Amino acid sequence: MLDHIRKLPAGVTKDDYLEMGIQECLWEGRGVDLLVMGAGEGPRCYCAVNNVLRRCIDRLRGAYRYVVMDNEAGLEHLSRCTTQDVDVLLVVSNGLPVSLQAAARIHELTKKLALRIGGQYLVLNDVEAAGGGRENGDAPLLAQQTGLKLLGVVPSDSRLRELSRMAEPVSQLAADSPARRSLRELLEAALSPAPLAG
Repeated sequence: MLDHIRKLPAGVTKDDYLEMGIQECLWEGRGVDLLVMGAGEGPRCYCAVNNVLRRCIDRLRGAYRYVVMDNEAGLEHLSRCTTQDVDVLLVVSNGLPVSLQAAARIHELTKKLALRIGGQYLVLNDVEAAGGGRENGDAPLLAQQTGLKLLGVVPSDSRLRELSRMAEPVSQLAADSPARRSLRELLEAALSPAPLAG
């Protein structure tokens, strides 16, 4: 997309072109719309793209009850400030030290950048398998390493790993799946008026 910006017709601004591209990426489904952002297009400046993305998200926010952003692992979306004005930020980590350190860095970066975030919480994913046999009872100790409040734990679930390997959606988990039940509880807690108050 960025390659085409050099060939814009007269009267079309770079921002207009980028915004049109974002609108074309919006997939409208039944009950859920999806905006899929592609990977980077090489070593270029993405300032204009990020500014347009922020404006589009601000505009879309008014048309939806919930807007969920699923960012790639890492700090990029935070450092570029495309993730701001957030009611609830869920930082997902497994029990491995490197993952917990990344969660702690995300927490520190949000404070350093003074992003407008209502609440930040840690979600521990697959702790038993990734954490060297640790039990879920160790979850509060793992959360302390990040400085984040623990919202909950998604337990190990072999079916979830199988779906991931096959690139299938989580919605295919059975209703009685431990992971599905915990995800439902996590979402209810995250969307409550004051998650983890006190």
